[in-house]
Amino acid sequence: MSRQTPCHRPSIWNLDPISRHCIRIAGHLTLLAGLAIGVSACAEPNTQDSGCITINGEGGYQILGEAVAAANPGDTVTLCARQYAAGLVIAKDLTIEGPGPEALLFNPPEGEPKNTLTIGNGAIVHLRNLAIGSTTSGVQVEGAEVNLQDVTFLPVSEFGIFGTDATVTLTDCTFESSRAAAIDLTNTELTVSNVNITDAQDYGIRNEGGTVSVAATTITGVRRSGTVPADDHSGTAIDVRDLSSPAIIDNVTISDVDFATVWSIDASLDVSNSFLGPASQGIIATAIQAGAAQSVTVTNTSISDIGD
Repeated sequence: MSRQTPCHRPSIWNLDPISRHCIRIAGHLTLLAGLAIGVSACAEPNTQDSGCITINGEGGYQILGEAVAAANPGDTVTLCARQYAAGLVIAKDLTIEGPGPEALLFNPPEGEPKNTLTIGNGAIVHLRNLAIGSTTSGVQVEGAEVNLQDVTFLPVSEFGIFGTDATVTLTDCTFESSRAAAIDLTNTELTVSNVNITDAQDYGIRNEGGTVSVAATTITGVRRSGTVPADDHSGTAIDVRDLSSPAIIDNVTISDVDFATVWSIDASLDVSNSFLGPASQGIIATAIQAGAAQSVTVTNTSISDIGD
């Protein structure tokens, strides 16, 4: 049995006032933003959640950071249904899994890193069955691999997930609202399957370099931010640039975007079985803005309500 760590009372702070949103946790609606709530690495101890974080099914930790630090490479850290102040740097192979969105990870109110999770050092990390929120960004990946399954990104003040030189796979995930791109990556091997993105700013999905595959995904409501130059692509659902192979976009539904549904520069596109449009607010919006793309292939795809 791992040693028990005394639990401290939750700290209180105001979350991002822009993001007023609710999530059902343990049968109760808890305001996550626009309201001061207690979010701590450990909730008040009781018979249900005191020491309920386990490593490979054993032990009993109250603080997520201590469980992650104690885990060996390849271990599985299992969470219980409560809120956790994260702000963690993960630099080893690890799986973190919860019982569902009732396991909610938030960044701490002070200190570094500012993001909820930062993953690097070549680590291979699996995140499953949990929720992530942040007053900055949710997940940063630098030179590592992260696989996210059944992860709900609650409203964040910046990016949902961002990073460089990474491998990112998202399956059955939801991005509810972001004040920057939901997914913004560079030189990354990106695979997206059965993902729902709503209310993103600037971009739904953006990757410059690497590869992109997006399937069975819905992107709705992508907004331009402020005054942008004429050549800026802000307000685009899927933006790909300088890819090493064609971007695969299959069975994707895109609607209500301020600029283009799909934009590519120096990247080939293979779009199939998809619905593109409408674009909104009379801002320049086209079905596919190929730019300097090498080739564009569109099959069995509906393109509607596109125009100034």
